[in-house]
Amino acid sequence: MFGENEEPSTQSDEGFASVFDTQDLNLFSNPSIEDAELIDLPEDAAFLLDKAFGQTYSGERFVLMWLAFETIINAVVASGSNGRKREEYFKNVLGSDIANAEVHRLFNVRCNLFKEGLLINSNSMEEESWALYAALQLAMMKESELRRMFLSGFELKAKEREIARTT
Repeated sequence: MFGENEEPSTQSDEGFASVFDTQDLNLFSNPSIEDAELIDLPEDAAFLLDKAFGQTYSGERFVLMWLAFETIINAVVASGSNGRKREEYFKNVLGSDIANAEVHRLFNVRCNLFKEGLLINSNSMEEESWALYAALQLAMMKESELRRMFLSGFELKAKEREIARTT
């Protein structure tokens, strides 16, 4: 199981593959992940995600995933600063203050890591990478029942993380 102090292992024909490459994405039986409609992923974002998922170190993975996330949000929302675009998408398009707050929290993690050079322990960084991965999935999905279900789960996990941080 990812995040349980597993040692990285080589699982791809190109060398190291993170556990993001081997997870089972079909979390819902009806509708199925195969039923999801996705935006046309910007080429830059696809490249960054490919590089991110091959990283050994979780901090590097998170930064590359964040850059891909920004690229996707810029493709989905046309105008405004990056922060305004994220807010427009998560708060207004998805209609979720909880998701918007979680993405803002992830932005602060990004700032601490990328701009301030503050490192957190690898298990926590893996958890942050999973939270960002979920936000990425939400940003790539078109309006559908599956996206609404995924958003509900995203909000639930964000609430659980907030409770865990405050206790």
